[in-house]
Amino acid sequence: MNRVIVEGKPNGEFNASSKARIDCQTILENEGYQVLFVPSKYGVQTAKIKKLLQWLIYKKNLISWMHSLDAMNPGDRIIIQYPLLNTTSGFSRFLVAAAKKGIQTVALIHDVDSLRFTKYNSSSRVVERVQFEDRELLPEFSTVISHNKKMSSYLKKLGCNNLVEIEAFDYLTEGATPEHILSNEITIAGNLSPEKAAYLKMLASINCRWRLYGAGYKEMEANNIVYSGKLPPDILPLRMKGAFGLVWDGDSIDGCKGSFGNYLRYNNPHKLSLYIASGLPVIVWDESAEADFVIKNRIGFTINTLSEIPAIMHGLSESEYSEMLDKVNEVRKKVTKGYFLRQALGCLDIND
Repeated sequence: MNRVIVEGKPNGEFNASSKARIDCQTILENEGYQVLFVPSKYGVQTAKIKKLLQWLIYKKNLISWMHSLDAMNPGDRIIIQYPLLNTTSGFSRFLVAAAKKGIQTVALIHDVDSLRFTKYNSSSRVVERVQFEDRELLPEFSTVISHNKKMSSYLKKLGCNNLVEIEAFDYLTEGATPEHILSNEITIAGNLSPEKAAYLKMLASINCRWRLYGAGYKEMEANNIVYSGKLPPDILPLRMKGAFGLVWDGDSIDGCKGSFGNYLRYNNPHKLSLYIASGLPVIVWDESAEADFVIKNRIGFTINTLSEIPAIMHGLSESEYSEMLDKVNEVRKKVTKGYFLRQALGCLDIND
C-alpha cells in the first residue's frame, strides 16, 4: 500500500500549505496513494515558551509519527513532503523505525533549507538548525525526489545516494489562459518583499514595462511599474498579463546575488511553473538550475543581467515569439496535469 503523509492540527484542520504541496498531494491521491493523516501539535516560537513545554510538543509529534507506522506493512511506501511542517526533533527515529519494518520512505523536496537560509538572511540559530536537519534527516530516507541535477549534486554530499529528479513542479489548474502578445511587458509574480526581491527598486532604470503580482510589495515612484495586486494561486494563471514571466531573486539586476539569488542555482522555483501554467514564455538567470530546462524545451531565454532584456525584446520577431508560445503550451499541458510528479513516481517503481 502506498501512502502520502499529511500533517495537520489535531482538530482535523490542515495547516496553511502552499499551492505546490496541495498539488503534490492531489496528484499522489489521483495515482492511488492513500492519505495517512498525522496530527501535529505546533509550538509557538517565542522567547516566552518554556523549554519543558517545547520538549513535550516534540514528544507528542514524534508519537504521532510513530503511530502512523501501525497502518503500514513491509514493502509499503510512504511519501513525505519535505521540509516537514511541524517540529522535526527526533524524526530520524521514525525513519529508522520505518526502515526496520521494511517500509520505503520517500522525501519529496520542496526546499532545501540548508541552502536557502544562510548567515546573511537568518539568525545563526536558524542556520544551525536547518543545516543539522538536512544533514541528519535526508540521508535517512530510502529515496529523495530532488529538483534537478544541481540539487542532487549537493544532496549527494549530504549522503543521499538514491535520488530521483522531478525536473519541474506541476501546477494544477483548469480554464483558459489569457492571450499573450509580443511586447516589452515583463511579469513578475511571487514574494515581492524587499528582503527577497530587493532588485525591484532598480527596475525603473530598465526600459521595459514591469507588471507585478504578489504580496510584500512596497510602492515605488516609477512610471514603468504596474502593481496588479495579490490573487489566489488558482486564479492567478488565468489572469496573468504580460509577454514573459521573469524568474529572478536577490538584491541586484546584474545576476542573481545574495542568499536568495544564489538559491536559484539549486532550486526549481514554483513561479516558473506558474508562468508556464499561464502560457507565458519565461526569462531566467543563465546560472540558475532551471536554465537548462528552459533551453531544452525552448520556452524562453536565459540572461546574465536584466539590462539585456530590452535589446532581446527589440530583436525578437513575431514568428519567434509565436513559436515560443507553442513550446510553452506543450509544456503547459504537462505541468497542469501532474506529468512531472507522475514521471518521478515511475522512476521510484523502476528503482524498487
